[in-house]
Amino acid sequence: MLISSELVPLTAAERQLYEDIVPESYFLRRLHIIDFEAFRPILEAAYKGFGRPPLDSVFLLKLELLARQYRLSDREVMAAARFNIAYRLFLGISLQSPLPHPTVLTYFRQRQGAERMQQVFDTLVGQARRLGLVKDRLRLKDATHIIANIAVPSTIRLVAETRDQLLDALRPFAAERATEEEQRADAIRLGSEDAKDEERLLQRVTHLRAVLAWADDVPRQDAFRLQSDQAQERLRAALALAHKILADRDDPKAGDKVVSVHDPEARCGKHGDWYDGYLLDVAMDADSEIITAVNVLPANGDEGAD
Repeated sequence: MLISSELVPLTAAERQLYEDIVPESYFLRRLHIIDFEAFRPILEAAYKGFGRPPLDSVFLLKLELLARQYRLSDREVMAAARFNIAYRLFLGISLQSPLPHPTVLTYFRQRQGAERMQQVFDTLVGQARRLGLVKDRLRLKDATHIIANIAVPSTIRLVAETRDQLLDALRPFAAERATEEEQRADAIRLGSEDAKDEERLLQRVTHLRAVLAWADDVPRQDAFRLQSDQAQERLRAALALAHKILADRDDPKAGDKVVSVHDPEARCGKHGDWYDGYLLDVAMDADSEIITAVNVLPANGDEGAD
């Protein structure tokens, strides 16, 4: 694995050459007044108890900034950094310097966590405002779609997956009853193999309603309080999802239907073509070109009201 000491910094001659090539007015050149070192304590706090990060955390933050600013995937930003002089100048590395594997950014984000990354983002934009980079004279806003990494199931399978997830969440509280309901689900599946889809769906919905009628009472039982917070939260989430799936079934014209139990926040929306996933809504300062706000909405979210 690449480590910080293997990164080759810019020489004075390379820096002069790069600055001659990249105009002073270029976006990444204008960011030189940002004090990225100020973020080091925040970033390295995520590695306490795990040793020092294998790669310089400020270097990784800059790579992350490039990826977000230019809407590049981890693989794309690493490929661009191989030959883009402006990127190398911003990162402070020589053309002779190796670059890490794209997955290092995935691990970096996971280690930092959403809350810390949000703190860094807000601090960076605040610093840019104090330095006069962000003028807030005019904001540009646009959205792009993000396709969810899910297989969209049929309604029959969606109901069955919801039931299975609920039974799995119920197991720590009532293992014997959960096993009985799983056996009943298997019997329904085998007994309805030759039935029409409408009948197959009806039987699964009826069984899910029966399971839910029992499951709704479990949080009020002593056995629920004796289990871990994680198990309790998992059951609450499974109950909420099951109720939502059944509500969608009761209202065929509902515009906010769950499309997958594996990504229950994803929705069906239209952004050019119909797709299942999310909207990435981005605001940018027109003068500095710095992204000042980012929000993720379900695919059917109200972009105009955001």
